[in-house]
Amino acid sequence: MISCPARAGYNVHAMRTARHALLAAFLLFFALPLRAAEKPDPRTVAQVDGITDRVVDRLWGAVDGYWHQGDYRRIVALARICVEADPGFNEAWSVGAWLLWSLGDTPAADAFLREGVRRNPNVWDLHYELGWHLFNTKRYAEALPSLQSATRFTDAPAQPWKILAHCYEKLGRLDESAAAWRTVVARFPRDPAAPNNLQRVEQARAARDAKP
Repeated sequence: MISCPARAGYNVHAMRTARHALLAAFLLFFALPLRAAEKPDPRTVAQVDGITDRVVDRLWGAVDGYWHQGDYRRIVALARICVEADPGFNEAWSVGAWLLWSLGDTPAADAFLREGVRRNPNVWDLHYELGWHLFNTKRYAEALPSLQSATRFTDAPAQPWKILAHCYEKLGRLDESAAAWRTVVARFPRDPAAPNNLQRVEQARAARDAKP
């Protein structure tokens, strides 16, 4: 799950500089003398967005070094900073939650991902990440609504559908599992695992129906 591009030169001084730049961006935006009905100048908004993006990239660039040092709690802290600055930074939500879970704090991982979904309701990614997290921790009934939500997005790839199919199977809902696998076969014909999984679930359905 973690994808940390190696970048050289990130140290405490660089992080302090990045934090200062982020603070400057917010001050630039909020200190503008706006009248009640006046909207910010689009050029100023674009300037602030550009500064924020660069700062977030710089902060996230430090993750690779902390990963190799085993400083996972610092990565979680960076993830929290990054998503505050850029709530749409889905990788930070995902990595932060995965590390919280890995560190033994499942409730914090749950809360972090739920907040990510709340702040990004219109993308499939975080619905899937929450669903996968709940599925991976064997909370299948809880995982199902998030996986269903992820697959409602037309741009969702095969993976959310595949985990949805497995989730239905774990819950004993073989008909719906087979339907999900059929969707994967139809929409993603190059997926190598889907036909075998569909056949396996169809056989389980037949065995179930053959019982007196």
